[in-house]
Amino acid sequence: MNAEPVPSERLQRNAIGFVPVLFQSITTIAPAGAAASGLLFATTYAGGATPLTIALAMLACVLVAVSMGEMSRHLPSAGGLYTYVSHGLGPDLGFLTGWGLIMAYAFVPALYWAFFGLLVTGQIQAWVSGTPDWLWAPIGCALALLVGVLAYRGIGISARAGVIFGLIEMTIFTLLAITLIFQAGSHNTLSVFNPNTGNENGFGSVFAGMIYTILAFIGFEAAAPIAEEADHPRRNIGRAIIGSAVGVGFFYVVVYYAASVYVGPNKMTAFININGGDPFRQLGDQVWYGAGILVLLAVLNSIAASCNGSTNAVSRMTYALGRVGIFPRQLAEVHPTYKTPARAVVLLVASTTVLAVVLGFATSGPLDVFAILGTALTVVFIPIYVLVAIASGSYFWREQRTEFNALKHIVVPLVAVCIFVPVEIASLGIDFAGLGIAPVTGPARNGLWVGLGWMVVGFAYLMYLRAADSTRIGLLSQVFGDLSDETA
Repeated sequence: MNAEPVPSERLQRNAIGFVPVLFQSITTIAPAGAAASGLLFATTYAGGATPLTIALAMLACVLVAVSMGEMSRHLPSAGGLYTYVSHGLGPDLGFLTGWGLIMAYAFVPALYWAFFGLLVTGQIQAWVSGTPDWLWAPIGCALALLVGVLAYRGIGISARAGVIFGLIEMTIFTLLAITLIFQAGSHNTLSVFNPNTGNENGFGSVFAGMIYTILAFIGFEAAAPIAEEADHPRRNIGRAIIGSAVGVGFFYVVVYYAASVYVGPNKMTAFININGGDPFRQLGDQVWYGAGILVLLAVLNSIAASCNGSTNAVSRMTYALGRVGIFPRQLAEVHPTYKTPARAVVLLVASTTVLAVVLGFATSGPLDVFAILGTALTVVFIPIYVLVAIASGSYFWREQRTEFNALKHIVVPLVAVCIFVPVEIASLGIDFAGLGIAPVTGPARNGLWVGLGWMVVGFAYLMYLRAADSTRIGLLSQVFGDLSDETA
């Protein structure tokens, strides 16, 4: 079999500048959507210490972002993180990184198609009695169609839409947080950064809650796969990755600090139960005199933006894997007019929509879809972040020795790994060091098997590729269209 990369049109070079690249990462994270969904589950464990849980997750993600930023200066590629790991730790781990990322990025829109439909249906039911519960499915499909059109038509229009989406959602939630802090008055307190505040097991509760706070950060690295379309990628990709992790991290801390001091730190374990699982909507009604609908609009906007960003990321990675023959080479075809990986976009939007609808009806509904897919992608993403952190030191020691720095390439990654490993253990429901971590139960437990099963299939495929044509694996470290004339 010919292992040469498929000859194809390139993605559009220099299509977007720094701000759209930054918001590619920010909107993929879905700041408002995560604050109103995934982070709610963190409060059930961490309670009043949720702001501390978020701060620790931010620290770990920023440290990994620094490692990513360092490598992005030398390896601008649509392969993103798998290119980094291939150079630092070898093509086999690079392949498994890419395999895990494809699942994880695809699961983000899948779980959000369903969740978006659920939120809109709930609002319609509040206005129109007798509205059927199944309406979430066609509404979610409509969002998928909109995002698919944006992604198909070009990275320029898609990324610039993301800037608008991101500014809207973060402005609304930031204003709500400021209002809550002022309303809390004398109840403002720094005790929310004490691990024992408002929970049963201290750091045991904090690490368990970090399963969901890490989930809320996933996407900060989503700028990496659009490197081949970004202006000055060696400079802008790293800045966008680090900037999004820092910016969204502070956003989360402020929002949950505000919620904790307004509601009361000792009441935060039940925060998710307020208003039937939609607490920020009720808080908005209380402090904005019935204008909580703005919170719903911010969340819906956030979800749409995240689906847009993750579709951009996963379609570029699929394109890159098709280019080297790991995936069918047809997926590396670029639209002659829009310069997008059109077939990859269509395949991914269609498959994730089907997954969301089928899984939603096969279970109890969109909330189960969120729990299953959210847990699966968290279980997979944490090891990927660990691999990228380790790869940074190895890469600079082996390939960029003159730039090697012990602090940036050894100490920073090591601290990140020390934070991520306990969270990964907790995500598997394993108690350790007497922290009192509870086992994962309910639909989330099925998510563990989905994530682990996907990686087992990936390992089997890797063995097949090794036996059939091992040179294809070696192409994973190649940086296509090297931008050697660009200064970092």
